[in-house]
Amino acid sequence: MYPVKSRPAYVRVSSKISGIDQLSGVIFELFNIRYHKKHRCLWIKACNGKISKGEYSYRSLRLEYKAMKKCRRFLKKHPSVFKTADDSDIVYNRIMSLPLFRDFFAEFRRNGETYFEKIYEETIAPHLLKNNK
Repeated sequence: MYPVKSRPAYVRVSSKISGIDQLSGVIFELFNIRYHKKHRCLWIKACNGKISKGEYSYRSLRLEYKAMKKCRRFLKKHPSVFKTADDSDIVYNRIMSLPLFRDFFAEFRRNGETYFEKIYEETIAPHLLKNNK
């Protein structure tokens, strides 16, 4: 969760994944939290009707991708920590095999709505509807 005035940022980690994946996920989220102001700015623009659902999703995924690239660079600098990683470490392998952004984005499109399109529909669209009444 991104930080707000009343509380700092925090990361929850599933106990159902490997230790390598837990650590990889936390590292990614720490890089991702650095973009919280830009994510917030996109959310505000979308709530004000200045960017579309598609633009909100695309630009938000772009920020996630940047965080993932930074995470991958970090993981590569510390290979001894992750030397036990194998094919079962899904999060770690996803980060390490990060494709080009166009392929990353296309992957989300193939699976239907992106996470950010769902956020738009659940939180931003009702806000827009309320303000247009």
